[in-house]
Amino acid sequence: MSFGFGNVITFSYIGERSHDSKPKVLVLHPNWKRNVHGLNLKYVPTNYVELIKFLSQKDFNNMKDKNLQKQYYRWKNLMPPKLSSIIIYNTFVSRILPIRKAYRKYVPAKMSGVRILKTKL
Repeated sequence: MSFGFGNVITFSYIGERSHDSKPKVLVLHPNWKRNVHGLNLKYVPTNYVELIKFLSQKDFNNMKDKNLQKQYYRWKNLMPPKLSSIIIYNTFVSRILPIRKAYRKYVPAKMSGVRILKTKL
């Protein structure tokens, strides 16, 4: 199954340090240095899910949490016309602790039963 940046996937995972055998992941990069990089949505606090959602949309006026909307507009000058996994990591994942704690790398050989839940979050 082919998935890419912005897809939400779920799969079975058996790893030495894995605490979640069935992660639900927002894919940041499907093959960076032979690993799948993403955010395990089970570890993202619910109030940050909206912040992650806006990464894949263009209209932010309907964002329910006005504080997150203000954060977006504070960062919008950093955003290029086209988002990429490196930009998302440098702009959001590395700067926001609750999101950084959800960042994971997965070895593709240890992933099985991959299903795309949504083409975009």
